[in-house]
Amino acid sequence: METNYLTVIVPALNESATIKEVVMSIKALSIKPKVLVVDNSSWDDTAELAKEAGAEVINVVMRGKGVAVQEALKHIDTPYIGMIDADGTYPVETFLVLMEAMSGCDVAKEHRKWCDNGSMSKTHKVGNYLLSAFASMLYGKRVHDVCSGQWVFKRECLDKFKITSRGFTLEADLFTNTVLNGYRLGEYPTTYQARLDGSKAKLKMLDGVKIALFLITRRLKGV
Repeated sequence: METNYLTVIVPALNESATIKEVVMSIKALSIKPKVLVVDNSSWDDTAELAKEAGAEVINVVMRGKGVAVQEALKHIDTPYIGMIDADGTYPVETFLVLMEAMSGCDVAKEHRKWCDNGSMSKTHKVGNYLLSAFASMLYGKRVHDVCSGQWVFKRECLDKFKITSRGFTLEADLFTNTVLNGYRLGEYPTTYQARLDGSKAKLKMLDGVKIALFLITRRLKGV
């Protein structure tokens, strides 16, 4: 039986190779969260496979991870909200750690301290390190992995967030909203897993530049 206190958002675009396993793994957790898959107009059978695995599925026509998550929030009434990528690279068991941490913080996220072979290119590792160091300096709050895709929030925090991102600046948006609103942020190390066959990374080099510019702009403007 599902709980009535945690819903996990899974934004998905053409993730038929992984979505069913991700949904089933989340639903198998001892805390039994609800799972809401946001199908970002996939042209494969992502939505159908997610439904087969037991997820609630909504379709968002406008492309973009940020757009997908903002739409998902309109459909959730649980006091805690989680988020995870649909590509199977994040261990769902980390949600147990993040939920336990919520007794001492308002927002909890994982950071990819360890990486399986082939899970992240050297370019992405260096880029993530530099972006995280830049964000830490700019906002005066140490963050090890500003691009992390696995989070848990108290609902009242998200209700006060002003999320403006449409695409891959979403995680930077969530981090900056957390810091600028004065919420307590917890960060917990996990292992970034190798992608399954058929799953491809969508983050591009240009996205790193966009994230850096977003961090600067939000710092100047504030929330």
